[in-house]
Amino acid sequence: MTEVFEGSCLCGTIKYQTRSRPKAVSHCHCNQCRKSHGAAFASYGSVLRIDLHVSQGRACLESYQSSDSVLRQFCQTCGASLFWSNTQGKYSDWISIALGTLDTKFTSGKQKHVEVASHAPWYEICDDWTQSDQALGIRKHPSMGGLGETRTYPWQGCSVYRTLGNAPLALQKLTQLCSIIANDPVRMRILRMVKEQQLPDCWVAAGFVRSAIWDEFHQRHTSTLPEDVDVIWFDRAQATAVVDAHYEAALRSMDSTVKWSVKNQARMHLRNADLPYTSATDAMTYWPETATAIAVRLTESGIEVAAPFGLDDLFDLIVRPTARFQFEKRQEYLNRLRLKNWLATWPDLKILAAD
Repeated sequence: MTEVFEGSCLCGTIKYQTRSRPKAVSHCHCNQCRKSHGAAFASYGSVLRIDLHVSQGRACLESYQSSDSVLRQFCQTCGASLFWSNTQGKYSDWISIALGTLDTKFTSGKQKHVEVASHAPWYEICDDWTQSDQALGIRKHPSMGGLGETRTYPWQGCSVYRTLGNAPLALQKLTQLCSIIANDPVRMRILRMVKEQQLPDCWVAAGFVRSAIWDEFHQRHTSTLPEDVDVIWFDRAQATAVVDAHYEAALRSMDSTVKWSVKNQARMHLRNADLPYTSATDAMTYWPETATAIAVRLTESGIEVAAPFGLDDLFDLIVRPTARFQFEKRQEYLNRLRLKNWLATWPDLKILAAD
């Protein structure tokens, strides 16, 4: 059965229907969208042009070419913004609907903020949706499983996922992280060995990255590897402990002095009593601390960084519990703090206890 969504302008002169569910829900923070809507951002969902039908008041639908390729449409009576579309390019067959004009109940479990570098200075983005900005070179990464965006800095040979907050500061921290890893011959050797396994959506995570940064900020000339080197990857078709053990053995044959821990995150939600993960990076959002949920990998273009909570806490030496470990798993987080006893090794850390 075809799903129909109906909408209208403020005064009701224009009414429309869509014969498909709006997709690619986004909250755009660009200057044009903010001015068009008179708000901090504009929320849109997209449908194919052939699925959109203006059922009433088409003569009152005004158009404004806000740029060479963008056409915005609104009601000439009440001024309500209704649609925008690309007039050329690969998305010219699609049209975006201002979701606030829908009359039919609509929900979306997957959303994102776009053009965040242009966000209103008086508005702070406080939710957990992906943030991206085309001007900063963001592109969709296939291994993210729909979770987030990749902000790529080609001249640095590295990239970071979902780095939040101040963009220039994020770039500075990203560059420093990549430099610290790249100048650590032991860690680079680890990354090369993991890369040779050719595992999908594969990263070296947790203490491998965390301790390198913490050691750097404690003015240590070298950073020893953590007790376990955590290799995470994601492939639903190979989600068994037997396969993980096979790759652990393969890595041990390359270096038996390293205590390898290889875990396919497609199966780890069962152990952790979580909903199924969609990617390795998604799995990290369920880890205990924000500073632990950071991973790196070596690609042909350089070092890539996955940081679903950004890099601020890691570089500010803050140990902060993630959402579930603040409440539902609070005792598990407190037990972990006692077990790790990080302050004995890194006395400048700022430990935040769960509320």
